Amino acid sequence: MKKSIIRNIALVLIIVSSFGSYVFLNQAQAQQNIEVTEITEESIESNDTRLFLPDVELISRIVETIKKHLPIL
Repeated sequence: MKKSIIRNIALVLIIVSSFGSYVFLNQAQAQQNIEVTEITEESIESNDTRLFLPDVELISRIVETIKKHLPIL
């Protein structure tokens, strides 16, 4: 019983932190778009607009670590 409560709490914390980071990054992106008043040809060609999602990066690092330790996958 206690194990399922801990698992449920951990799952809720992961979901809430993921949603929070998504909202924060979208808000930051919107503020950045408001500040930019002029789009130059150089900025269009550079394509430096990579969105960093911390929860996705964390999950990919966990998967890579598991692949290193479990050669079955």
